[in-house]
Amino acid sequence: MKPLFKNAVASAALFSFIATVAVAAPVSGTGAGFAVPDINALGASSAIVLADAGTINSMSVVVAMSHTWVGDLIMTLSNGTSTIRLLDRPGFPGSFFGDNSNLSANTPITFAATATQLAENMGAGCLNSDVIGLAPCSTDIFFLPEDGFGVFLGSAIAGTWTLNVSDNSVLDLGSVRSWTLNADVGNGNGT
Repeated sequence: MKPLFKNAVASAALFSFIATVAVAAPVSGTGAGFAVPDINALGASSAIVLADAGTINSMSVVVAMSHTWVGDLIMTLSNGTSTIRLLDRPGFPGSFFGDNSNLSANTPITFAATATQLAENMGAGCLNSDVIGLAPCSTDIFFLPEDGFGVFLGSAIAGTWTLNVSDNSVLDLGSVRSWTLNADVGNGNGT
């Protein structure tokens, strides 16, 4: 029989080691909805304040938004230091007016690095007034952000994150019901 004291010391050392090695943990925050003003390049915004510690290993953004004519929209994400375009007038300049498909808050879209469809192609193959993510339009709701999430990787998750949406042409209206930032964070040492 092994001495109990030796096992207790080994167990305490193992527990101490495990406690110092951080495992990637999910962090999430949801922002409030807002109306998107028509033909206003400044658009409107909503912010999420995250107090969680750690650095970003991966992230995604889910947007529940209703808007006619997705080709009018520019959508950005900012952490106060860097800003990326999630969406930049799909179908424009391929079509002077951009893609004429619609977004529905009942069919949220997700911007993720693991997506296979480019945000620029959102609505491709859809007919006028089709809702992206619903048949007969493309049922894909996962898109690669225009600029990618690379500038945020390795950065602190803590801070104020802002989603901005602008409508850059006349006549079509919409609003964001809500949006969610999801991230896997580590301790900054690659874990």
